[in-house]
Amino acid sequence: MLYTAPVRPLTRRLLYVSAALITVLIASLALGATALFPNIGAWAVQSRVLPRVAQELGRELSVGAVEVSHGLVILRDVVVSGPDDANTAPLARVAQVRVEFDYRQSLRGRVVLGAVEIEGARAHLVRHPDGRDNLRDLTARISARLAGARQQSPSDGGEPAQHSLRPTSLTVTKAALTVDDRSAGIHIKSAPIAAEIDQGGAITAELRDLTVASELGPETAIEAAVLTTKLSAPVENAVLEIEDGTVRASPRLTLSSINGTVEPAGGLALDLDLEGSYGGSDKTLWRAQGRIDPAQQSASVDIAAERFTFDRLDDILRDSIVIDYEATALGGTMHVEVAKGAEKVTFTGAFELDDLSVFHPMLATKPVTNLDLKGEVSGYFDRESRIFELEQARMVSRGIDFEVTGSAALPGGLEPDSGERRGDLRVGAHLLIPPVPCQDMLDAIPVALVPYLSNFSLRGRFDTDLRLAIDWADFEATELEGSIGIDNCKAREKPHDDAIATRLADTFTHYVEVEVEQWISFDIGYENPDFVPIWDVSRHIINAFMTTEDSRFYDHEGFIGREFQSALIKNLKAGYFRYGASSITMQTVKNVLLYREKTLARKLQELFLTWYIETVFEKDRILEIYVNAIEYGPDLYGIGPATQHYFGKHPRDIEPIEAVFLASLLPSPKRRYEQFCSDRLWRSTSSKLKRILRHMHERGRLTDEEYQLAQETPLVFDRTEAGPERECKRLVRRAIENARPTNPMLK
Repeated sequence: MLYTAPVRPLTRRLLYVSAALITVLIASLALGATALFPNIGAWAVQSRVLPRVAQELGRELSVGAVEVSHGLVILRDVVVSGPDDANTAPLARVAQVRVEFDYRQSLRGRVVLGAVEIEGARAHLVRHPDGRDNLRDLTARISARLAGARQQSPSDGGEPAQHSLRPTSLTVTKAALTVDDRSAGIHIKSAPIAAEIDQGGAITAELRDLTVASELGPETAIEAAVLTTKLSAPVENAVLEIEDGTVRASPRLTLSSINGTVEPAGGLALDLDLEGSYGGSDKTLWRAQGRIDPAQQSASVDIAAERFTFDRLDDILRDSIVIDYEATALGGTMHVEVAKGAEKVTFTGAFELDDLSVFHPMLATKPVTNLDLKGEVSGYFDRESRIFELEQARMVSRGIDFEVTGSAALPGGLEPDSGERRGDLRVGAHLLIPPVPCQDMLDAIPVALVPYLSNFSLRGRFDTDLRLAIDWADFEATELEGSIGIDNCKAREKPHDDAIATRLADTFTHYVEVEVEQWISFDIGYENPDFVPIWDVSRHIINAFMTTEDSRFYDHEGFIGREFQSALIKNLKAGYFRYGASSITMQTVKNVLLYREKTLARKLQELFLTWYIETVFEKDRILEIYVNAIEYGPDLYGIGPATQHYFGKHPRDIEPIEAVFLASLLPSPKRRYEQFCSDRLWRSTSSKLKRILRHMHERGRLTDEEYQLAQETPLVFDRTEAGPERECKRLVRRAIENARPTNPMLK
């Protein structure tokens, strides 16, 4: 909204001069034509009148065709140009001008104009970096010419004077405007423009589809605005009055019902006093007041958003993730300042949002309600370096204080060495949560995001200090470091339900949805004959899974810090979130405690429960649950059934090459099961098995002799349970097609 203002000084000047220019032009042409009418009027206009008018205007002037008839002059293809125009366009082009005049008066030697209609005008204003423009010198010339014309106008109630060179009305249709202010960094386009000038000299112009791009801010689109002034008034006194204006700030956000004025404040400075609404609402929801001076590239504007409920934004929020928005309220203020000649645009503000409710299947399975956020923000945008700096954002949400700072270096800015930044973005952010009671932190998370954690009672103090830096020119340089102080939290007591520690401590029943709404269950514990205790699992299986899934499983506390950074780099390169950073503990939590869909709620609970499981159980128990719970193929769960199915062996007897095959099945065991159907490894799998074996050897998990033997030993499947290849592959395709997608958007 702030950046609509620079359009006004040049727009008002253009409309004033364009209207006056055409008026003088027509008057001069009519005078010359009617003096010789009717025998050689058109010829006289072309050869005698046009050169005289061009001299008066100080511009080159051409008219493609002149038609003179009784009471009517038609000019076609009028072009006005001069030395200070842009290289690509003259000051003005006009497709057609129709001028009515009093034929009887012309026979008596008097020129009395009637209505003037201008159609298809194209104006191009330009101001060069050195301050020269293609319009300013015309103001004095035309003002002087109009003053002379007024002296020849008829007096009230009297006889006509010798000439009346002011038309009774002037109408402009199908006009277009381009403004290229290279010294102030302003670029304006508008089409169509319609304007009227009455006999009293009052100008009314309606501008539509106006776009303004300025170094003071992003591009703004205005659907309509109305400018009013008088030919008799100085150009600098023109006022733009906006009535029920509309600005398209983004495809979904529209500033509507805009009313107010933009008035001159000396030079090119403008005073703003605007108010409006959002999304079609007719209620006043915001107000902007201040001053903008494009010539000095300075501004000082205060914006106040009156506190309002979101039902006023129904057109915007309908079909969005925001729900039940009748109760949601928002209010805030913002001050934007650009000091004279300064490169920095500074801002400070405050806002308050209450009772927000949202729903999205990627967020949680149920609506997230009663969200609130308030805070104070400050920062700046450096126009030379094109760096946006959020110097401080102090926030409070659901009773938790936190601070955010950050920066974004946009393409095209100047680096400290004065070299131009190439077309890549750099961003950095810092999140700081001061120490807060762990229970307060848990309670601040909406229940819809952590339904499985509602029974936890925590002690200790939680804090967070995270830093992120991403350079789109060098993803490998991405930095993600800091700490999340959950390790300082302790559970006061176990949850009262059996879903967590009590349940996993002994034999428990594990449920798996093999197809949509079709479940199987099996026990993980000694009551199940297929269960294999961790001490009876070949060390090669354990080492293979640790090599592929979590190399430092026995050393960390559930989280692999460097893997989060590594996964982020891979996802940035891929262009979407494809890779995770799941440890074996996190995978265990996901498999036996949580639904597997990829939502933010599931991830939050996975992180918390990973921490909790690590504080309650020994590593061997976590790994024991893991190998006995995960999927190894269609309807194939647990390490005992898996080794029997693929190799006809107990897990204790598995060799290295067999172990690495089992590890290679993840994370797509159904799809990779096809190799068992055809009794033939894919080429990519053969390479992968060799790579896993090499890593196991390098990490001391295979002796030299074991590694050498594994390289020489072919992988042989036990085909007892394979069945016909075609039927086996059909079963795989059905299992893949009927499985519930983990992406909730695909349900």
